[in-house]
Amino acid sequence: MIHRIAPDRYDFLGGWIAFLGVLVIMYAPRR
Repeated sequence: MIHRIAPDRYDFLGGWIAFLGVLVIMYAPRR
């Protein structure tokens, strides 16, 4: 992993992508 460009921004975006992904997986089957 490359953590020398912008660790804070990449970690933040990665966390949001994972969070949104979990929400989609949780709510997708119900619809």
